[in-house]
Amino acid sequence: MPDPLDCYHNRRSPSRTPEPFGSSSSQNSLFVVQQHAARKNHFDLRLQIGDTLKSWAVPHGPSVDPKVKRLAVHVEDHPVEYGTFEGVIPKGNYGAGSVIVWDRGRWLSKDPPLESYQEGVLHFELRGYKLRGVWTLVRTKRGNDWLLIKKDDNWAHRSEALTPKSIFSGLTVEEVAAGDTRAKAMRRSLKRQRLPPEQVNVARIRPMLATAYPAAFSNPGWLFELKYDGVRILAHKHQGNVTLSFRSEREATELFPIVARALTALPYESFLLDGEVVALDPEGKPSFGLLQRRLHLTRWRDIERADIDRPVTAYWFDLLTCEGHDLRTTPLTRRKDLLEKMIPPAGPLRYSAHIVGNGEDLYNRVAELGVEGIVAKRLDSPYVEGRSEYWRKVKTHHTDDFVVVGYRPLRSHALTIGSFHIAGYDGDNLRYVGRVGSGLTEAISERVKPLLVPVDGPECDGVSARAKADVWTAPTLTCEVRYAEISRYGYLRHPVFLSMREDKPPSECVLRTSATSASAGTPIDITNSDKIY
Repeated sequence: MPDPLDCYHNRRSPSRTPEPFGSSSSQNSLFVVQQHAARKNHFDLRLQIGDTLKSWAVPHGPSVDPKVKRLAVHVEDHPVEYGTFEGVIPKGNYGAGSVIVWDRGRWLSKDPPLESYQEGVLHFELRGYKLRGVWTLVRTKRGNDWLLIKKDDNWAHRSEALTPKSIFSGLTVEEVAAGDTRAKAMRRSLKRQRLPPEQVNVARIRPMLATAYPAAFSNPGWLFELKYDGVRILAHKHQGNVTLSFRSEREATELFPIVARALTALPYESFLLDGEVVALDPEGKPSFGLLQRRLHLTRWRDIERADIDRPVTAYWFDLLTCEGHDLRTTPLTRRKDLLEKMIPPAGPLRYSAHIVGNGEDLYNRVAELGVEGIVAKRLDSPYVEGRSEYWRKVKTHHTDDFVVVGYRPLRSHALTIGSFHIAGYDGDNLRYVGRVGSGLTEAISERVKPLLVPVDGPECDGVSARAKADVWTAPTLTCEVRYAEISRYGYLRHPVFLSMREDKPPSECVLRTSATSASAGTPIDITNSDKIY
């Protein structure tokens, strides 16, 4: 039986072109659209069927108008690795010219894909960054000529996301062909500003954290962003290599390969970004439950498959360094202006947009949508490590992170955790805030219990009553809990376990203080803290 990639390999030489060679993959539902400025500019639609990408050249690109039928010429199969290829095919080679990854995602066939392909009619759904909804590919009587047609659904006519830029690098095919012009312009701009050289020890840097604030406010000196329900990530690029790190300092690069791939493709030699990786539900809202399934994957094949089946999006809201310059002392608005120029308008990397001044309207809208909350940031704020009053978070409901200091087994099954004992830091001391059992599952118990280290007694203050069955553990794990309020005695009322937070160290589980529950209003900057008011 002939290899389906024979035609592909016969037309290319690995010593003369940067295009990938191979066919192995654990993915089974990948689609990609690449724009290719060869002899004629066109788009290539590729659908994974089996171990290869079935490919069609679409001269005028996909149309989201159901009345428009696009010619799609069937071409040779491509290896699955080609789905991330972006660059320049040198002159003298087959298909010479620049290539960008214009869109990428998951495709779902309405019928068995191989049989439908062989019959010449494919009905399928695309779940990409630009192309969404239901489509049809139908073969004509001319054999290799097919027609690509958009179905009239909720995604029809929605062309606002059809930017000509790559979802990885943010470059057009013309910019890829021209070389590193955007990065050179950025370097010239930064040099003119005479910014200090980069002296950031990435291994030791700690992210800037927001202080809890009791209510939304409006102030022309502040900007307001969405609070994403994801995991905080620092992304460092140096000499072409990208490293992703959690707040806990644990490396996250292998967990989010599509994010690392896109950051690598950005046309800049070095940078340090601060942001949040989230998983979006079908309504486009961040869902930590969906993200948590990704966080527990360990096998590369499962992670690779999840990049298609359960994709994540990285929202970036701050730029600490860029092209050898330290930006942390420059005003926040300037850092965000530079950041916005770096991030592609569509794809796995997104710029975290904001509004200036009116935080109350944004908060009300966010509350209606059921999103976690907002973050207020002073326009002129520098980037400082640790918790700061320059940034303030306002949640639409009470959720906080707590340290697991023990557990109580189920009465019916002593080997299963029935509830966690939890605590938070009050200054340098851990203070007990009660137990949480609602929301815990047997699967969570099985996964977490081996990680808990038993100790002789509670390593926190405020434990007033103990049961014989209680097991006290070292304060090394963190969990997220939703609750109604904190009682006058310091215990959580109606707590519900939400998730384990492996990305956050216990030291950041700081209890709400009386200062954060003060009456709401417009923030006032105190210039003389020693003066008696």
